[in-house]
Amino acid sequence: MKESNESNPVNGAAFESLFYKSIVMTLPVVLMVNEVVNQGDIASLCNVWMNPFGLMFLGYGQQEITGMRYGFFQQVIHPDDLEVLPVSLLVMNGVQEAEPVFVGMHRIRPKGQQQYHWLFCHCTVMDTFEDGSPRRLLSVAFEITKIMHTENQLFAAMREISRLKHGLCHCCLSKREKEVLHLIIKGKTNREIADQLFISLTTARKHRTNLIHKFGVRNSAELAALAVESGEDGD
Repeated sequence: MKESNESNPVNGAAFESLFYKSIVMTLPVVLMVNEVVNQGDIASLCNVWMNPFGLMFLGYGQQEITGMRYGFFQQVIHPDDLEVLPVSLLVMNGVQEAEPVFVGMHRIRPKGQQQYHWLFCHCTVMDTFEDGSPRRLLSVAFEITKIMHTENQLFAAMREISRLKHGLCHCCLSKREKEVLHLIIKGKTNREIADQLFISLTTARKHRTNLIHKFGVRNSAELAALAVESGEDGD
């Protein structure tokens, strides 16, 4: 004889909550909630929660991770990929969607290991500061190391990371530097840049030199190529 709902009530909301909790606790992906403590300061980013699989995969305890604050990301993320981390905040800052997201790839090194693992990450803004900048973020990441087995796939991944890094450089340029870069892409000389922007030749040269240094390239040709790749078209 079946028990009635009155004697053994099954609450739909409670069941749904248990169902999702079961998924979160057992799904073989890295789930984490990260918070920006100080508005707009990427160095204040810290992890406040991670699912059991993530803790096992990375080899850290939650208390240890939380105590490391931003040092945790510095410890586990590849240095080159760590430079891309601010891009996620820049991309999601001020996006007019209901749930701004950032999707990308990066390399993670679990505790005590020398080898890095490729992860595909989907990050969603859960909460924002008053200016719209991200404050709390939910990240879902799964390992793709085993499928990154061809040279073309690795090259594509590295190229994307490079593009994001140079995109970040472009976001950090001053208005004048962006104007100079725009003209460099057009092939303008220092004299032509000085005349068009009504600045001295010395200042035009200095801007070009600073841009080459910021983008980490050797000359104006490489600078222009990287700028175009990062989305600057020169038109």
